[in-house]
Amino acid sequence: MKFIRYFMQNVPEAGEKAFKRFYLPLTMSITATLFSIFLIYKDKFDTGRLYTVENMTMVLFGGIPLMSFIFLMAEKFEFSGKKKCTAGLFTLGLIIIYYFTLPEKFLTNDIIRYTILAFFSSLSFVSLPVFLKKDSLTTRKIWLFIFVKTAFAQIAGICVFAGLSLAILAIKMLFFPDWHDSYRLISSFSALSFGLISPWIILGSLPSVKALPEVKIVEKPFSLISKFVLIPIVLFYLIILYIYFGKVLLLSELPKGMTSYLILSFCGAGIITYVLILDEAKNAVKSISGMFKKFFFFSVTGLILLLWYAVWMRISNYGITENRYLLIVFSLLLTGWTIYFIVSKTRQIIVITASASVVALMISFGPWGILKHHLEARKEGLMKSLRKTLSLRMEKFKNLKMRSLLKSGKTSAPHFFILKADGD
Repeated sequence: MKFIRYFMQNVPEAGEKAFKRFYLPLTMSITATLFSIFLIYKDKFDTGRLYTVENMTMVLFGGIPLMSFIFLMAEKFEFSGKKKCTAGLFTLGLIIIYYFTLPEKFLTNDIIRYTILAFFSSLSFVSLPVFLKKDSLTTRKIWLFIFVKTAFAQIAGICVFAGLSLAILAIKMLFFPDWHDSYRLISSFSALSFGLISPWIILGSLPSVKALPEVKIVEKPFSLISKFVLIPIVLFYLIILYIYFGKVLLLSELPKGMTSYLILSFCGAGIITYVLILDEAKNAVKSISGMFKKFFFFSVTGLILLLWYAVWMRISNYGITENRYLLIVFSLLLTGWTIYFIVSKTRQIIVITASASVVALMISFGPWGILKHHLEARKEGLMKSLRKTLSLRMEKFKNLKMRSLLKSGKTSAPHFFILKADGD
């Protein structure tokens, strides 16, 4: 017993403390993990799919960061135990309502809906500095602290999963070579490692909300990565995209289909670099970091014009699909961020995650939502295709009838000229 206590050290106490602080988020994590393990073993006895359990599992996993954000807000505003529980249950109710708006079966738009929920949930979690009313440097420090803890938790999950999986494979190889269901146990370890252990480590490593702005991070690795890796890559791609922009203008060439995705990817990498160099740019205005901070958002204005031109061409030619709907949303966000960082004197980076979180929430439901537009676009495309098919079949039927009349000798002169015009 002493050996176990020495080996585990304070892990049980830290885990218990984390559960007392974040009992609803971790309960969601436990429930979703148990659902995952159930689904892994279910098809051993029943090959039918349980869409209800699948949907609920994905929604619970996606809602964990949002529930954690609510508990941190309750801590920030010093809610009592009852108020904290009420706020958590209200959020859980909204997440369940969101689940009931999902289609029953697992379709492509389900994946996007799950992704939007996880996106909104995660962005809400990292938008915590909005309520702390801190400047961009403090916001950046909190973001990097959360990133480091998340990366550590994922690495810990990988280590646990790899260790347990290798042990199962060794047992199978040495003792039970005919153990054909070992992959189910390994899959269960995956759900346990990444669905329960990793979130538990992340939440257990968070300090109190009051102490969060005072966290310490090691700046050197982020400085080196941003200066010697990210900034050269971003500038190199900026040159490539502007050369292509000049080609489109000079040769009146239509932008290729991947142009919008390349511009959004470039701008995403540029914004990440902008956040990373904030601390160094503050102290070295004339350095490459300072110049990047000053001119990055000015440099993307021309690319935004090319982006909207590419988006307009794709939509006018092929209509709106779920991917192009998201393309419009990201283009609007990028345009708004660019205008804000050019015009604003404060340039608060929290605007990026806060605005993206609100937009992700808004497009996930209602008549303006992505699913509604996707279904309407598919319906319109199907009707257009059906009308075109019917028109072609009617034309073919008409021509066959004309040819039949011609062969029977019962056709008239107008019929003959129609057949000639058709190439007969």
